[in-house]
Amino acid sequence: MAVMESDYQVDIPNLSEYSVLLVEDNPINQQVAQEFLQDTNIQITCAENGLIALDRIGKQKFDIVLMDIQMPEMDGLTATREIRHSLKNTE
Repeated sequence: MAVMESDYQVDIPNLSEYSVLLVEDNPINQQVAQEFLQDTNIQITCAENGLIALDRIGKQKFDIVLMDIQMPEMDGLTATREIRHSLKNTE
């Protein structure tokens, strides 16, 4: 898909084969991120904190994780360390 913006053309990639885990506790920020990614057709799953993110990653494969840093229950830095640690143990 191409979008014309005044003097230039923006090519929007088709990412429909990919999935992203969006880890964000603020519903408005979730909505903004989803709207930014909407035209790419990427599959988006949301998690409201790091604990939920770890649970979702344990059940489903994601191609990318977009992680907020400050969240309740488990912050993004701790969740990222846990994800990296679990990935090292599966190699």
